[in-house]
Amino acid sequence: RPPYRISVTDLLNIKQAYFRRKYPEITPPLEKQQLMWAGTGFHKTFGAAVSSEEYLEQLVEAEGIVGKIDIYERVPVEVKTTSTPVDTKDLLQYRPTYIEQLGMYCAMVNAHEGEIIIYQRPVDESSSTPPLVVYHVSFPDLEAIREEMWRRRDLLVQALIANDPGNLPVCPWFGRQCDYSQVCDCATASMPASHEIADLAGEIYADNRTCDQLLGKMAGAQPSQ
Repeated sequence: RPPYRISVTDLLNIKQAYFRRKYPEITPPLEKQQLMWAGTGFHKTFGAAVSSEEYLEQLVEAEGIVGKIDIYERVPVEVKTTSTPVDTKDLLQYRPTYIEQLGMYCAMVNAHEGEIIIYQRPVDESSSTPPLVVYHVSFPDLEAIREEMWRRRDLLVQALIANDPGNLPVCPWFGRQCDYSQVCDCATASMPASHEIADLAGEIYADNRTCDQLLGKMAGAQPSQ
């Protein structure tokens, strides 16, 4: 059988990862691509402002799973952009995939804690909402995270080999303008979506001190032409 290199982002939504490989001709609409490009641009500008090149976009690999940590200096740091206000009281409920991605990176580099930086794109220039929110997240049981990663990896690889996504959990984007809605089987799938890795997270809290430090660095940064 052909070898498969599975990415951490594949493991966040293995149903969508299956259809992305099986139907490479399906691409996101232009509006969604523009948001993705804007996010990529912010990652580069933000990373250059708050860290140095050797710590940015660190490549990691473990047991056939590959990933890229946005910033890895002291602990893994994931940078996210969104135009939807984030509820600071319950990141686990509103953004479980953010926690899952960070948890997998922590497991891959054997770190029991990491940070998620969320940049909220302003929808109103008069808004007084701070543009950044920083969360500190701990992961006490890295081995359990690894076991769940290997389980998801094997499920996805088996589905790709068999050309059958029936055993993959329902996509979280089902019924929410998913790019693969015309070809997916979510309407008849029996495996519910779940976030086992996010549930393994320990303490989660808003790190206001780090947030203030980052805002200070951003204010003092001079972007290149």
